[in-house]
Formats: sequence, C-alpha cells, structure tokens
Amino acid sequence: MTQKNKQDHLGYAVRPKHRLRNTDHKGNVIFKIRNILNIIFIVTAIVGACLYTMSSYQSIGSFVLIFAVTVKITEVSLRIFHK
Repeated sequence: MTQKNKQDHLGYAVRPKHRLRNTDHKGNVIFKIRNILNIIFIVTAIVGACLYTMSSYQSIGSFVLIFAVTVKITEVSLRIFHK
C-alpha cells in the first residue's frame, strides 16, 4: 500500500470525488421568490391543518389547504422551469 492510499483511508469520512454545484444564491431573485413561497406554503399548511382538524370550520380549512397546495405547485414549477 502506498503512502497516498494510507492517507486516504485514515479518516472515517471520505470526501466525494465529484464537484458540488455552485450554491451561491445571494443574487438570484428566483431563489428569493421560492423561499417566500415556501414560507407561505408552510404557514398556510399548518393553519389549514389546524382549522380542518381542531375546529368546526372544516370547509375553510379545506380551502386553506388547497391554497397551500397551489402555492407549492407554483414553487415547484419555478424550480423546474427556471433552468
């Protein structure tokens, strides 16, 4: 076994050979819009689930959940079609 092979196998975790994509999203407007849509989705999904399960306003909870799903579909379509 050579010296280089010994150094590669000393640690528990091995760095992958592939390169990661650039994840610098500081100037990306679409990334900011997607984050805002994700926050709206999470909040509306929680509110809709609470309304549906814990109150007598199940129809309003259903509409809130449908709205949350449409927000998520919008975010996913931005992610897919932006490339």
